[in-house]
Amino acid sequence: MRTGIFPIPNGWWVLIDKPPGWTSFDVVARVRKITGEKKVGHVGTLDPFATGLLVLAVGSATKCLGEYLIGNKKYQATIQLGAGSPSDDPGSKLQIRLQCPEFTKERILQGLMKIAKAGMQKPPMVSALKRYGRPFYQLARKGWWLERENRPASINRLECFEYDPLEGTVQLEVECGRGVYIRSIAHDLGEWLGIPALLSSLRRTVVGNYRIEDAISLNTLAETWNKIS
Repeated sequence: MRTGIFPIPNGWWVLIDKPPGWTSFDVVARVRKITGEKKVGHVGTLDPFATGLLVLAVGSATKCLGEYLIGNKKYQATIQLGAGSPSDDPGSKLQIRLQCPEFTKERILQGLMKIAKAGMQKPPMVSALKRYGRPFYQLARKGWWLERENRPASINRLECFEYDPLEGTVQLEVECGRGVYIRSIAHDLGEWLGIPALLSSLRRTVVGNYRIEDAISLNTLAETWNKIS
């Protein structure tokens, strides 16, 4: 039986299966309310539309968060070809939708191989990177659009396990290190193919040594916490 809560000296690790529509900060706030602990942090932000594993530290465990930013992460992702948005995901109101050509799977694989081997990636404008002391995503909301330099990106595995040429959807599994943006993979694949593309779904399944199979939902956290703490 999975509990999603792991005690360590003076604190806890809490593994949550984040639902869609919640920000990572929303989850942190809910965990604070349920546990009664003021010190709650998380490893690796998930965007509101994304789901999956969010690792939280409760109590003094927050002092160890940096150690867990090093581990690899795994994702399941869907790329929609022929669609584009300023944020490269479904979160933006302004979107482009074109009739998508039918590519061969070999063409898709060629593009993904090039992206994985590049070792560099341009971060999206909606990232948490900062300029002028403010995160990019805050500047993007105000209509700013800044040049971004390519940054090192360690993509260990980028596998296409399904491609639907009629729907223009590409199903991926991604294993990567810190600082890799999955939405940038969607954008770059679109550039390779010569069409717009966006990340239509994202689910994180692994963070370091933790897996989604060990996580619990926010709906069951309170009951589980009361039994264990």
